[in-house]
Amino acid sequence: MKSAQKSAVLIAVLATMFCAATTSLGAAYIEDYGVYKVEARITGDDTHPSLTKIDSKDPGLWSTDANAYVSDSYGTVSSSWSISPHMDANEAQVNIDTSYQVYGTGGLYRDSYAGHDGEVHFNYHSDAPFTVNYYWDMTWGIYPSDELQNWFAQAVRLRIYDSGGVARPDIGVPPTNAPYFNPWNGRYTGSTQINLGADDWLFIVFTSGSRDRSAGEWETRSGNVYLDFDGGHRLTDVDFNHDGSVNMVDYSFFAQTWLLSAGQDGYLEVCDLVNDDVIDLNDLRIFLEFWLD
Repeated sequence: MKSAQKSAVLIAVLATMFCAATTSLGAAYIEDYGVYKVEARITGDDTHPSLTKIDSKDPGLWSTDANAYVSDSYGTVSSSWSISPHMDANEAQVNIDTSYQVYGTGGLYRDSYAGHDGEVHFNYHSDAPFTVNYYWDMTWGIYPSDELQNWFAQAVRLRIYDSGGVARPDIGVPPTNAPYFNPWNGRYTGSTQINLGADDWLFIVFTSGSRDRSAGEWETRSGNVYLDFDGGHRLTDVDFNHDGSVNMVDYSFFAQTWLLSAGQDGYLEVCDLVNDDVIDLNDLRIFLEFWLD
């Protein structure tokens, strides 16, 4: 079958399946969300009282981003949060980017502290308990690495409340006090599944901080967490060119490899979404879940 014919067949199949798929929703889907808190904080001891500065923002429901920033003669702290919702796919990515810098060329600011806090809230509708796939990818670095003397910690946690307002124990990724002291840089990646009740409330809570900071020191923490409320594949699996959406560019990948099997010229493994060595309707069904999202 020629490429143009394959493309025409695929368009017809795509249109038919799209009409059928848009008539229903999964058992659980996101109803609303918001960046509820972002805070940047500098504190000092009695020797450095002017070091204390706090900037806190509470943008609330449906907010997609928030920033906090503090600065004084000792240094700066900045914290930025944003949400990239994919409502049709029942998925959302939370992006976290924080940093601080200590001015000066020498000395230790004993008991001084630079910290970042943030909260993102998701409300969802569900007729029954269900499972959320939770992914994380966080990096950190403190420089200069040969002068690392301070205490620091970071944590990204899921906080879940039931319908009565009672919280479960926080689910930490990574553990609350890790990394601790060393190493001076690193990366946490992974995933887990979280069981949620139909009436639970879900928060993503990020905290990080450094104490006993040294002059000339600077630090960055960044990354994202990703929630998939209906299981299965993520938008990032189907966004073949990684531009943040699934559109005709991604469709062109499918068209050129449609009905091909592993080992044939033109077969694209990235389009084999069910990992069965052939590009067919099973892969197209998954692709359709994210079409134009």
